[in-house]
Parts: sequence; structure tokens; C-alpha cells
Amino acid sequence: FPIFKNHFLIMTTDHIPERNRSTQNILHNDKYVLNDMIELYNLFQNKGTLYFNHLIGNSQFHFHFQYTTENIPIKEILYETNELSFEKYETKLKNNIYIMSNTKNKNCLNFLLFYGSISKIGKDMFKFLKIITKQKYIYNILIIPNKNKDDNGKMITAIIIVRKKLKEKNIFDFNLGATGIGGLYVTTKYKKYIDKKLINDLKKYCKSTVVSINKKLIQNLI
Repeated sequence: FPIFKNHFLIMTTDHIPERNRSTQNILHNDKYVLNDMIELYNLFQNKGTLYFNHLIGNSQFHFHFQYTTENIPIKEILYETNELSFEKYETKLKNNIYIMSNTKNKNCLNFLLFYGSISKIGKDMFKFLKIITKQKYIYNILIIPNKNKDDNGKMITAIIIVRKKLKEKNIFDFNLGATGIGGLYVTTKYKKYIDKKLINDLKKYCKSTVVSINKKLIQNLI
């Protein structure tokens, strides 16, 4: 740490694990924390990447978000390629949600995309976090720039990747978090370290830890 330029840690001063507010679980237990992070990203003028690893992809379990002024590959994949297919739904709060899946069998790139107003999107995200944690899933969150800059100050684009802990002992545990799943390890910066075995190992890891979203999982939102 840091692994990005202008990489900041946003954390609580309370490091006592027994207190709920000091752990990563606070995000799906206290709606105000998530709303505060959305407001913070708005203060950053919708630039860069704000992300949260929950209980997978991190080394510390006290509450912390991370922010970088850099954009990660998932933004480019989402806005500038045809690699992802989607199903679009409108929530009861009039936010848009998209079940995103990859057309090239890259299991890392399966997630739920939220696009909605700053004042309402946190309510839908929080409700979804409640749904998935009740089913014992864990998660990663990415808040990224809007595709249309004219939406800045009004709208937020956020991604929730539903995860589960790796159980298979014959698969290497990369412990990838939000940025790893978001494509960090396939950027030009890291391509010289990538070989076929590593790619296959990453595919196996993603297949075992990234949960594909279905309509049943979002039924209470729409």
C-alpha cells in the first residue's frame, strides 16, 4: 500500500473488533455509512474510484473504504467495449439496476450495476446488501465515474460484486478484492506477468468466488 497513484484509506478511528462500528460489516448494518460514502464520492466530483472490499480482498477487518484518483479497467470495459451483456430493471425508487454478465466467459465480470440519484441510490444498495448478507454472501463495492459527465452532482454509478469465500482446496486463493475483480491484473501495467497458467488459475478462482446475479436475487428491489 499504496498500489495506485493518490491512493487514500478512509477509515474509522475505532479499531476495537468487538464494536460493530469498527468492522467491515457496518456497511450493511448502518445505512448512514453507505450514504456518507456516496456523498463523499459526490464531493470528489465523481472522479476516480471509491471502493470497498468487505470481507474478501482485504488484509484488515476494521472498517475502511479506499479511494484513488485513477480509474480501473472495469470502467473502460463497461463503457467502451461489448464484452458485457445486461438485463435492465427499474427499482421501486426509480433507480436503474443492471444484471451484468460477461459474454466471453470471464467469470470475474459478473455484477449488479446501480445507476440512480444521489439521494436514493444508497437505499437500494443498502437493501440489496441486506438481501445478500442474509444469504451468507460477502461482497465488493466500486463507485465509478458516470458515463455522462452532465450527470455529475445528480447521479451515481455503483457496482456490487456478490462474492463467496473460496472453499476448494485445489484452487489458489488470490484473495482478490474490488479492484482485482475489476480488472486490475489484466491492465497493460501487469500484462508482462500474465501467462496461460495464471489466467486459468484466475478463471477458476473467479468461478468459485464470484456469484452470478439472477432476477430472484433482486426481486425485492423491483
